[in-house]
Amino acid sequence: MTQPLVHSGEFRQVGKHETPWPSFVFAARNEILTGRTTELGRVIDLVVAQATTLHQRPGIIDEITSRYGLPTDVAQEWLDSVRFAPRGPLDQTLAPTVLDTLRQAGFS
Repeated sequence: MTQPLVHSGEFRQVGKHETPWPSFVFAARNEILTGRTTELGRVIDLVVAQATTLHQRPGIIDEITSRYGLPTDVAQEWLDSVRFAPRGPLDQTLAPTVLDTLRQAGFS
């Protein structure tokens, strides 16, 4: 989370750009995918379960404000904006949009 660095003045926010892809994804080498899919699936299930219940965790706003040094209203705004994609592969129809967005941002 970079918001505390913006708040402290160490970073400066120059804008926001919503991306059409998730902020976090799981990636694995082919050897892992073919040899340890059960274990990988369990890890992903655990992470997804924790992520999807984040909004319901008692005291989560206090935890966020303490861990990241954010004011309560900023932490609440951030939490309200967080959405988790359902488990599964990335929607391949997003690929052209992702590539176009990255090109527009100067990545080629």
